Amino acid sequence: MKKQLMAVAIAAQMVFAGAAYAGPVEEVQQASKQWIEAFNKGEYQHLGEAYTMESTMISHPFGVFHGRPAAAAFWKQLVSDGASDLVYIEPKFTELDDKTVVVESRWKMNIGEGHITLEKWVKEADGVWRLELDDFTVEKRY
Repeated sequence: MKKQLMAVAIAAQMVFAGAAYAGPVEEVQQASKQWIEAFNKGEYQHLGEAYTMESTMISHPFGVFHGRPAAAAFWKQLVSDGASDLVYIEPKFTELDDKTVVVESRWKMNIGEGHITLEKWVKEADGVWRLELDDFTVEKRY
């Protein structure tokens, strides 16, 4: 009887451990959600920190921004100008491997709308998911 109870306890632990595991897509969904929440709260410091040091951000029609400091400056200015209420519309998350996930989506906020051609999230050596490439377009400005 004791062996049966032990087997049941081990099986239960395995089930709960498996349910708690978040794969790359789920981890990036969480990182993306946190980024959107920070944007909507005006927490521009978090926005820049979400980019790798060697990142490239392509913002049509604003230009190309290389590196974390340039991305941070872009978002700081946009948030300071009053941008908020960002939502992603039907985002598509695709796992390329265990350290790379890409995202495509439409988006909308209080000052405009457009689409994300490609967000490339990479898991860095410190275990944090960051944007290596961010390519998005503003289609309408309000």
